[in-house]
Amino acid sequence: AALWRSGSAATPGLTRSGRLLSVGLLIQRKAVLTPDLTELETRASDLFTRLDFERSRLSDFELRDRAESEAAKRSLSAAAEGKVQVARDGAVITAKDLMQRWAAEQQAVTLASREAADPSLKRPAVLLSTDADLCLPCCPVVDGDASLRAACDRLLELMGLTASCRLLGNAPVGLHTYKYKKSPVSLFLHRAIFTGADWRSAEASGSWKWVDADSLPGRVPDRRLLKKLRLLAAEF
Repeated sequence: AALWRSGSAATPGLTRSGRLLSVGLLIQRKAVLTPDLTELETRASDLFTRLDFERSRLSDFELRDRAESEAAKRSLSAAAEGKVQVARDGAVITAKDLMQRWAAEQQAVTLASREAADPSLKRPAVLLSTDADLCLPCCPVVDGDASLRAACDRLLELMGLTASCRLLGNAPVGLHTYKYKKSPVSLFLHRAIFTGADWRSAEASGSWKWVDADSLPGRVPDRRLLKKLRLLAAEF
């Protein structure tokens, strides 16, 4: 697999022990949609939802008690002054009336749909190249790079994702080697998290695509690299 070379003839990639030093970014994205819950998780969620809803309506009793107390004081004051107190509409509201009103309010609330045309939105994903000869975003380390982290920062800048991605740590999380006869390559894998508001912005150029863990085998031909990527994706 060819590397995405960001250097030029004037700034060739650095080599150590006859190997070209390169960095690759494992840019991961959290699930955009909430994954489907199990039956037990659904029952627990419904229970807590009902409890929260009931607790949120406890203030109705307090407000009703306060209103009726003030109305009783006004009635006594009006009776003492010989004035006629006009009965208020709906002055008597029972607990059953409140429960029916709450049930009507709860039925009016509809949960947002979690259905999507792309099922991968429910699972974490990795940003891969759309080029068949290229897997991860990667580039060689050049003389101007003070460290592997600096090379990763330069790679994010070339991709236009500097403001949308955050590198995790300074040290690589993995190493993959390509044993080419002419120029072997040492690819240092770094992990990055996509923090942008719009996950589609990473695919705007058409060179990159979000791929979930189940689709990795069809996108990564190198079995050794595939094993490492699946392990790192599972840790995320």
